[in-house]
Formats: sequence, structure tokens, C-alpha cells
Amino acid sequence: MITLSNAVVEIEHLKILQGVSFEISPNSFYCLVGPNGSGKTTVLKLIMKILQVNSGNVDTVDPKDISYLPQNLPDPPFLSVGEVISVAIKKNNKGSDSRQEILDALAEQFHLEGLLERNFSDISAGEKQRVWLAFAIAQEKDMIIMDEPLSSVDRNSREEFYSLLKEVSLEGRTLLVVTHDIDMALHYADKIISLQGGRVVFDGSPSEFVS
Repeated sequence: MITLSNAVVEIEHLKILQGVSFEISPNSFYCLVGPNGSGKTTVLKLIMKILQVNSGNVDTVDPKDISYLPQNLPDPPFLSVGEVISVAIKKNNKGSDSRQEILDALAEQFHLEGLLERNFSDISAGEKQRVWLAFAIAQEKDMIIMDEPLSSVDRNSREEFYSLLKEVSLEGRTLLVVTHDIDMALHYADKIISLQGGRVVFDGSPSEFVS
């Protein structure tokens, strides 16, 4: 469980967050929405213990248990899709046979079977996001945080990606995705948290958000 209680963050006399309170329950899919400058990135930094509050409380998990995928990740130079995912697998000190089994399973789950030998830089934006999601899963962390992963991806690719995110949450991981894509959040998220002007203006289910 992650809990923010009346969290206030002030930077150079400017209040970025003004009494933000919400909870994130384990094994659920949350979308964090709101206009630019509403405080979304600051919330992520609090959860990952990069920032501290000026007042209020933040009860969060160990950052070592979080896989964080920031916005606009650079392409790994000269690596194939399979090599990118294998970097995360090897960090868990798996044996070579086990590593290949994990890679094959992830490729199947995230529809990457025909891409493993391709250079990462040569695949589409939507395919890259599926690779990064497989990378995050390979790290075997309890929570995945993604900051606007699909800003330049077509609708069909977004649908596929959010469907995969839903599958991941149902497997027992906590997901927090910052997004401007309200349609996808409404269709796939368990909960939506909306920020505006450094305050929470909505915290509830997609059906409540619509009403």
C-alpha cells in the first residue's frame, strides 16, 4: 500500500503539490491523469523517494521494488530487442537455460516473437513500448511506474498496450501509469487519480469518473 496524506511540495516558494492525498493498493492498475504542470511527475518522485514533502506524509515502498520507465527513453545503441530484454533478465542472475526460457515467454506474452533479432532502433514506437514493458517485467519488481509511455503511438497500438498492462496487473503487480489518454484509462484502469493545480480533483473508479 502506498499512501500520500496531505502532501505538500514547495520548490523555490512555488507550491507544486497542495495537500495531495490518495492511496494505491497492491495488485491494481492506476492511471494518473491531469494537464501539464498539475504535479504528476512530482507525485512520482515522492513515491520513488526522489523528493521529500515539505509537510504531510508519504508512506511508500522501497524504490528497489519499483521498475520505473520514464518518458522518452533513449534507444539502447546497437542492441537487438532480445538483448535489451536480456539485460534485465541477467541482472537477476538467472542461469543461461533459465534466461532463454524467460526471454521466450516474455516474447510470447508481449507479441515480440518475430522481433527478437531486430535492432531496437529499427522497430516502431508501439513495439518499443512493448519491449520496455517486457524489460520491466523481467526485473521482477512488485510495482511498475510508467510516465506517458504512448505519446506518439497510434490508437491500435495503444489498445494493444493497455490490454497488456491490464494482463500484467491481473498477474499480481501494481501499475501506475501517467497518461493523457483518458479513453484508455477509462477502459482499462482499476482506478483513476486526476490532478489539477497540484491538488487531487478526482480519485475513484472509471465509472465514477464518467458520472
